[in-house]
Amino acid sequence: MAPAATAYFEDELLPSWARLLDLAARLAGMPRETQDWFVGFCRGPGVSDTERLEVHCRRLLEALKQPERTLVVSLQRTPMDRQPGTIIAAWRYSLETMLQQAGVRSSCAWRWSDSETGNDDDSGGGEITLRRV
Repeated sequence: MAPAATAYFEDELLPSWARLLDLAARLAGMPRETQDWFVGFCRGPGVSDTERLEVHCRRLLEALKQPERTLVVSLQRTPMDRQPGTIIAAWRYSLETMLQQAGVRSSCAWRWSDSETGNDDDSGGGEITLRRV
């Protein structure tokens, strides 16, 4: 089940799994500075200069492009669980979208909407659609 929040990054809707990018950074063994940046990102609304954002997003995206076996095992509830692949794809998509938006700005903002209260909920029932960037 996806986390109950909708993420908007510069008005681009991100998959709900973006709310767990801090977990992705921790599972991927990112440096403490990158893990801390994603903890701040996942806690609530914020703004970051694009240089700092790009460093952390590129670092994590590169780690998520490496062989996934360790990440998949960490995320699996059962040996046949296919959801980890979806989660990792959503994380990659989120990072690619964030980097695309950062490429045309000097700073970037994001916000979270609580799906449980119905605020700005456009989660599509937890389904994600990926697009090439």
